[in-house]
This record gives sequence, structure tokens and C-alpha cells, in this order.
Amino acid sequence: MSYEELYRTAYSLVLHKHGQMLYESVKDTTVQLLKPICEDIKMTHDEQFLREFNRIWKEIKECIVMIRDILLYMNKNYVPKFNLPLVEDMQYSQFKHHVIQNSAIKERLISLLIKEIRLEREGEVIEKTQIRSSIQMLIEVCKNSRKLYEQEFEKVLLAETARYYKHESQQLITDSSCASFLEKAFKRLS
Repeated sequence: MSYEELYRTAYSLVLHKHGQMLYESVKDTTVQLLKPICEDIKMTHDEQFLREFNRIWKEIKECIVMIRDILLYMNKNYVPKFNLPLVEDMQYSQFKHHVIQNSAIKERLISLLIKEIRLEREGEVIEKTQIRSSIQMLIEVCKNSRKLYEQEFEKVLLAETARYYKHESQQLITDSSCASFLEKAFKRLS
């Protein structure tokens, strides 16, 4: 169907009191489409995980925007009457619930982000755009809230950062102590 036909069909459904059916169908279809996507993400190798995850997120955002535009009449007239989340917010929520908060994906995503950040701290060249996009996705998926980012990623990042700098400071203290000890020992020998 063309965009115009889809819009007219959605408009007619809402106009003829089938808004609840349309809303629930969009929600159910979103969940059904996310299940194979979730499995595809799980099967992705670590080397390609962030890139593939970001590619999928970009495609999903584009689909959500198209669906939002098609269901514009429903968002403006049906959703507010029944105090429902906007269609795009509902779809973001489903993505968060069924993909990001899938324990296997969430743990792997956080782990790979932390690993990449650690590699950069150690002087390795990394793909910063992939990290930036993944972190931005954690923020975007919870519109008007940083809850997912703060609870799932930031907490782990801060703990890892504290651990990293504690190790670095101990290493510098040890190196300074050794250098000082060797310097004093060398002076005594001379």
C-alpha cells in the first residue's frame, strides 16, 4: 500500500472506533518483529556486535518514524483520550523491553562498551562512532529519561573507571617508589 492509503486506512479505523484494535495490533506486531531481530543480535560475533546493533537501531528508528507519521491521526485523537503512550514511545518501550533488556544482549552490550573504553584508555585505536551511537541509543530509547543509561551503563562505567584509575595510581606510586629506591641505592653505591 502507498503511504497515503495506509494513512487513510488508519484514519478510518480510528474514526470508526477501532483505535484500540489498531493500537494493540501495532504493539503486537512490533513485539513479533522484534523477536527475530533479538535473535539476530544475539548471534552476532563480538567484533561486529556494536556495528550491527547500531545499524539495526538506525533502521528501527526510521520505521518508528514512518509508523508515527502513518498513525498521526491516532496519536492526536485516540491516544490522548485514553491516556496511552504515543505510538513511537510505545515502540521505543517495546524495543527497550524485548531487545536491550534481554539479559544476553544487555550484558554483552555493556561488556563490549566497557571493553572498548578500556582499550582506548590503554592507547588502542577504537571506533568511537560505534560507542557514541550505542550510548546515544541507551539514552534515546527512554525518551525524556536517562534511567536506562544511568542504571545499566553509567553505574558499570563509573565502577570500572574507579577500578582503572585506582590501578593506574597504584602503578605510578609503585613505579615512583621503585625509582626513588633505585636512585637512593645507586647514590650509595657511587
